[in-house]
Amino acid sequence: MRHCTDIIGEIEIRPALNRAETTYLRAFAASRRWWRPQGPYHVPAQPEEAEEYDDEVLFATPSPGEPGLRCPWLPDPSGQVLVARRGRAEEPVLWLRYLIAHFLRPGARAKSAGGPAVFAEFTFDHILNGVVAASCVDTGRLALVRVSGNQVRQRLLSPGRRTSRGHGTPGERQRAA
Repeated sequence: MRHCTDIIGEIEIRPALNRAETTYLRAFAASRRWWRPQGPYHVPAQPEEAEEYDDEVLFATPSPGEPGLRCPWLPDPSGQVLVARRGRAEEPVLWLRYLIAHFLRPGARAKSAGGPAVFAEFTFDHILNGVVAASCVDTGRLALVRVSGNQVRQRLLSPGRRTSRGHGTPGERQRAA
């Protein structure tokens, strides 16, 4: 699912995130993930405020390796679960895989990347498990996203319907042609 509007459910994090991990990942999700000279792990001091930028192209370009401009997942304040931000979620499955690979799992990439000083407080020892349902209001697609032992799998439950913008399943598009 590239875009979905509603994500229902949560992903359990064990052991729970510490304060530094929770604070960083919440700021990461709040900031636009565009290319920055400081690197892909940089989070501005005030991530929820509008950022100034000089280059419109760079501002519209995700940081290399990141799935999009907005990470839909953030930890709850307790650090025990990941939940989806309200509103349109872009690439929720890819972002979930990214967060696990870069910040959460044992041996995560950020551990050796020499990123922000806050990573010194990261434990890089988390295992994620859970199930969420993701639906796309535009197309009617419905998917089940299952995380088990940091492995993310998606199962399409309903392929959706044709919309006025020409979206729909490949079979629907072929029959309409």
